[in-house]
Amino acid sequence: QVAAKDFFQLGVENMLHGNYDEAIQDFQQAIEEKKDFVAAYSNRCLANLKIEAYQNAIADCTQVINLAPNKADAYLNRGLAYYRQGNY
Repeated sequence: QVAAKDFFQLGVENMLHGNYDEAIQDFQQAIEEKKDFVAAYSNRCLANLKIEAYQNAIADCTQVINLAPNKADAYLNRGLAYYRQGNY
């Protein structure tokens, strides 16, 4: 069985190679294994920003904020997604 951290690492590697759709799938697998995996939600948010899936990015950043309210980058990335949607 592949552990959440292994899926997470695959996602990071896919992000580094620009394979954002694959990275999203890897982070999703990590989240399914470990529901409160803040870093997986955060990185999936970044991948969604890259493919312009802004609603998904907002949802992921909101989940990070719910799990770890002190993560400033989640607020920044969620704001960026809203901005790119024209929701100022």
